[in-house]
Amino acid sequence: MNRLLKILLILAFIFFYGCFGTQHKYRGKLSDAMDKSSDTYEGERKISSAENSNGINSEVNSQEKQNETNLFTASESKELEHDTDDNFFVGFSGGSGILKGEDFLNINYFNASFGTYYDDYKRFELFAGMAWAPIKETSELNNSIENGVIMFNAGLAFKIFTTPRHTFLGQYFILGADYTLMFWTYKNDIKVDNDYISADNIEGIELFTGIGINFLQTNFFQIGGEILPSVIFWLPLTNEGFENDVFNPFLMIKFKINFTYYTR
Repeated sequence: MNRLLKILLILAFIFFYGCFGTQHKYRGKLSDAMDKSSDTYEGERKISSAENSNGINSEVNSQEKQNETNLFTASESKELEHDTDDNFFVGFSGGSGILKGEDFLNINYFNASFGTYYDDYKRFELFAGMAWAPIKETSELNNSIENGVIMFNAGLAFKIFTTPRHTFLGQYFILGADYTLMFWTYKNDIKVDNDYISADNIEGIELFTGIGINFLQTNFFQIGGEILPSVIFWLPLTNEGFENDVFNPFLMIKFKINFTYYTR
């Protein structure tokens, strides 16, 4: 079981490293792209490629090197208290949340997960899913972006329980991180040199913590809820090469319902 836990953590590290390994061409500031895309803009929707005079690429390369650090050193001496087949699980969760700022109404999301207990009080899981955030009609972004933003994420979470997992109720603390990719579509195409850009995306890393309560725990499944304060830090360049001066770090509080099923 400890060997499987190592494999899951190594796969998670490889995924994070691969996601942040993309090189992007620098094309100026994202705010300029938003202005050119806006319905209220009356000039030519064209942007000239800009020289990277602010060391943006250096910052990206520095972040890539930091991602080469090892994430963990696994212990090999822990004994399990239950049969192996009783420790694996799959789960589904969904909910909504509050996104701080004047641009977005809220955030809604759905995740699927799988993982293992490595004793009665500790649980490790990998998850992936998607989220979407509609833009307020009063926001300036509403003039530039079509139908809000969509986010895809994949990450890992570590949960520490205060009671054994086979008790009727369960309470636990959560710590985790994920890779997030946020997409949007411009309301009007932008011309950069000989390219026409209709959409863009930006990568980020989300850090979260929180508390959870299982309202029902059996030998076969769990049903509960979580409250998760979190923050997403965005990279300095979008996929199309615009310097991000539009999206500040996302501060959120998520509320979600979980269903976990033990595989046998």
